[in-house]
Amino acid sequence: MKNKEKIAKILTVVFLAVAMLLSPSTAYHTSADPESKVLALYAEEKKFDINGVSYELSDDILLYYSNIFMPVDDILPKCGFTLGWDASLPATVAVKSNVTSYIIMNSPVMWVGPQRFEYDLPTMVYHDKLYMSLAMFSDLTGFYVTLDGKLTETEFNKRDLLLNTYVTDDYRLPNEDIAYGGGVTMAGTFAFERVGLSGENAVNYANVVNAVASALPLVKTYNIVVPTSGEFYAPKEMAPYQTDGIKTIYQNLAINVTPINAVKPLMEHADEKIYFSTDHHWTQRGAYYAYRAYAANKGWSVPELSAFTANNSETHVGSFANFTKDTPLSDKIRANPELLERFIPIVDVQACAYRDMYMTDKIANISPVSAKLNSYSCFIGGDNPLAVMVTNVNNGKKLVIIKESFGNAFATWALNNYQEVYVIDPRKFNGFGGNTERFNLVDFYNFTHFDDLVIINYPVSVGSTGIRQSILDMVR
Repeated sequence: MKNKEKIAKILTVVFLAVAMLLSPSTAYHTSADPESKVLALYAEEKKFDINGVSYELSDDILLYYSNIFMPVDDILPKCGFTLGWDASLPATVAVKSNVTSYIIMNSPVMWVGPQRFEYDLPTMVYHDKLYMSLAMFSDLTGFYVTLDGKLTETEFNKRDLLLNTYVTDDYRLPNEDIAYGGGVTMAGTFAFERVGLSGENAVNYANVVNAVASALPLVKTYNIVVPTSGEFYAPKEMAPYQTDGIKTIYQNLAINVTPINAVKPLMEHADEKIYFSTDHHWTQRGAYYAYRAYAANKGWSVPELSAFTANNSETHVGSFANFTKDTPLSDKIRANPELLERFIPIVDVQACAYRDMYMTDKIANISPVSAKLNSYSCFIGGDNPLAVMVTNVNNGKKLVIIKESFGNAFATWALNNYQEVYVIDPRKFNGFGGNTERFNLVDFYNFTHFDDLVIINYPVSVGSTGIRQSILDMVR
C-alpha cells in the first residue's frame, strides 16, 4: 500500500511538472508538496486563486529586486490564518493550527512557531499595507505558488525612498539599570527620549513642507527627518519605531519635494558615535552621514571625515542634564561626560547672526564650529533666528536651511559646498513662543535668490503644532 502511495505521489509531481511546462503560468515554490493547496497569482489582475477559488486583491503584487511581494492582510486570511498585531515588535501575528508566527514590519526576520527565518530582503510597507516576499509566504504556508503572466519590476517613486530601510536591533541597549526623570530615560549610562511619530502628525507635517515647496517654484526643496537616538539604541521594549512615521511623511510629499533618507546611513554607522548619550541631539559625525546622503542626491562628492581637522572634548555633558534638573537622574548624567567631536570646515567662513530676515538687526559674529564651546552650541553659534554664513567656495550656490537645533550640525557640512548658507529657526519667528518678528520665505527668496531649500527636523518638531504653523506662516 505504501509503495502505491509513493508511486501516486511521483506521478502527481510528474503530471504537475508537465502541466507547468504547457501552461503560461510559472511555478515558484517547487519544494512544496504538490498535494497541498495551490495559490495562483496573476500579473495583470488584482486577484488570486486558492485551488481554483478566486479572491480579490486590494492592491498590486509587486516585483522588487526580482522578488515577488504580496499583501499580507489580503492573502493570509484566505489561507486559513487568523491575523493580529503585536505593537511591541511591531509585527503581524498569524495563527493557524495552534502555531503562532510573527511577520515583522520592515525586517528580514520571520518567526514560524519557534523557528527563526531570515531572508535577503525585509518585509515592506507599501500604500500602508504590509507586504511579504514569496519566500516568506512559502516558508510560512507551504503553499505551491504559480504566477500567470509576467511581472515587470515595480518602479517605486521617490516617495517610497525608505521602502527597503529598516532599523535592526544590533545596537540596542539591554533593558536593565533603567532610570527615569524629566522626560528622559537612561539605560546604563546612555540617556534618550522616548518619542513617537504618529501618522496624523506625519501627514500634517508633509502638508506643511508641500505648501512651502509650492510657494517657491524656482527653488529645489528637500526634506530630511532625523530620528532620535532611541530609534537605534533604546532597549527593544522601548523602541519608538519612528522610521514608520518618517516613511509616512515621505509617502505624502509632493512631487516637487525631494526626501533624503537619513535613517539608512545612520543605521549603517550606528557603531560609531552618531548620537550623544547625555544630549538629545545627534553628533556632528551623525550629521555628516546624513549630509553625505544629501550630497549624493545632488551628485556631489564629500571628503572623508579624515580630511577634516577635529578639535575634540572628552568632558561634554549635554542637554539631558538640564532636562532632568532637580531629579536624581541629573547627577547620574553629569557623572558620565562624553566625547564631543568638532570637525572644522575646510573652507574659510564669515558668519553672523541676525534677528530679522533682511539682516539689519545684528546679534553677533558667530563661529561655524567653535573650539571654545563645550556644548552642542559650538555648531553655528546655537539657535539664532537667522544665521548667515559666507564661504570662499565661490560657486554662486546659495542654500537655505529651515530647522530646529538638529539642523545646526548639518549646516556645518553644507559650508563646504555652498558659497552662502542661510539657517532659519522657525521657533524665533511668526508668533512661536511669543516672538513677533515675521519671516516670509517668498520675500526672502526675492531678496537673496537662493537655489536650494532644506527643511530638516526631528520627531519632536514634526509633532509640534507651533513649529509646523510657524513654517507654514513663512509662505503666507
